[in-house]
Amino acid sequence: MSRSRALRDTVIVEGERGTVEIGVFVPATVRLTPRGGGTLAGTAPDPRFERAPLRTVFDRQLADFIAAVRGEGAPLVGGVEARRAVALVEGCYARREPLRWPWSWPEARAGVTAR
Repeated sequence: MSRSRALRDTVIVEGERGTVEIGVFVPATVRLTPRGGGTLAGTAPDPRFERAPLRTVFDRQLADFIAAVRGEGAPLVGGVEARRAVALVEGCYARREPLRWPWSWPEARAGVTAR
């Protein structure tokens, strides 16, 4: 996250054998870069996603859940993986710290006197 410059809306995962980059707001964008090799990149445009990205993501999650409940197939993400993801998010929340803004630093205010 940055307030000082624009960043790509992607998630980058680096592993032992390479790197994969997946679009956050344009999920059709995928780049795979094996260690020591070239990059494979591709897109699969989704007009529905482009019109309503968040709704489309939630619709897909709900449809997957309903299909699993109906016994139409295994969910895309199983319980073990879901618990790990929730634990990761909760761990991040537990370690979060407020951002230090220049105007909220006590040491910055110490040198300023009222007139």
